[in-house]
Amino acid sequence: MANCECNIAAEFPIIGEQGVISATLKIATDFSFTETACGTQLLLEGATKGDLSLTAYSELHVLDDLKCPGSASVSFNWDSRIACEFDEFTEEAVFRTYMLPRGSAQASMEGDVTRYITMTKEGPIHTTFNASAASGPHTIYLLNEHQNGYDFHYNSGPISVSPDDGKNSKSIPFLDNVLPDNSRLYLTNFSWSYTPPNIPNVSYSFLFVYDT
Repeated sequence: MANCECNIAAEFPIIGEQGVISATLKIATDFSFTETACGTQLLLEGATKGDLSLTAYSELHVLDDLKCPGSASVSFNWDSRIACEFDEFTEEAVFRTYMLPRGSAQASMEGDVTRYITMTKEGPIHTTFNASAASGPHTIYLLNEHQNGYDFHYNSGPISVSPDDGKNSKSIPFLDNVLPDNSRLYLTNFSWSYTPPNIPNVSYSFLFVYDT
């Protein structure tokens, strides 16, 4: 029978302390067979890989004057490469996982966005809309402006975002107590959304890598 623990979510180490609303980590470990020069098959235990998702509250800038709903997002692409290497300390063959940046980041803004978010805008401005009469024929709909771009920055909490996050693993000190030592996080998606008069939310998605 598997071991599990049931606890109160509000007591999870990072929830509440960092404004985190939810946190989810899903992982799996790679295994592979290989043959040595002598023809002997060895079972190699590879890296533990998975996905980490966080949602949290985000503050508004003191100079923000947001009257319309807004959103912003950026995505980074990664390729994984598995290398079979000799560990000089254990004298065993082990897998190492390397994450390589792939392509340029895709960023966008729509509607009113906090001053904590900046990006270099590129291309035409598009009009978006969301119209539904499912709740009745007099339901309002919204037209919004959508802009694509690059060089995306989010300079607020709980985790800031910059173009450097598409080049290297992300260091997040407040996760050190809930993730294994020497684990690495690679940001894949970040989004910010605001619907007045609610508090803005931010969402993060990471690739999780831990070489066992």
